[in-house]
Amino acid sequence: MTANRPPEERIMAAAFALSAERGLSGVTMSAVADQAGVARQTLYNHFPDVESIVVAAYELHHEANVAGLNQVLAAANGADAKLAQFIRYQVAAVSHSHQGTVHESSLSPAARQRVRLLHGEVVDMIKDILTEGVQAGAFPPELDVDAAARFTLHLLGGAGELVAAGRPVPEVADAAESMVLHGVER
Repeated sequence: MTANRPPEERIMAAAFALSAERGLSGVTMSAVADQAGVARQTLYNHFPDVESIVVAAYELHHEANVAGLNQVLAAANGADAKLAQFIRYQVAAVSHSHQGTVHESSLSPAARQRVRLLHGEVVDMIKDILTEGVQAGAFPPELDVDAAARFTLHLLGGAGELVAAGRPVPEVADAAESMVLHGVER
């Protein structure tokens, strides 16, 4: 961990790294403090427990992801181009993220609900693109926008698993884009 990074960043990175090695239940606050290079009191000044660190990291990642997506989508013309850019951005983002290292099932119900709300915002972004495409005639009028958005989000989860397993990001992005666009276009 780089000492120049803010303590919160180092703490979140440490929690994800340790959970990848041990599983979330095997991570202690002491281990996070040691890995992050911060005193335990500093850790407790920022977070009450390991789960709160993980949720904060999800939230931070989500905010950055949505900002990046909005920027990419603003530059794309047409729903099909927006959907393609959305998919490519998400596949690239997962290649730079530790999001996949903690399984939501290891979180408490309250924490899972917070993470689900974040996922819901991403689903809503996909729905907006799909709705735009239906209205513009790029996608068929009978498209089940809700189902297609949810399938797309889950497909992106699978794409993240492929990237984590070592598949090249461009190859995974091409496959994901092809599958989703083929599934929603006329």
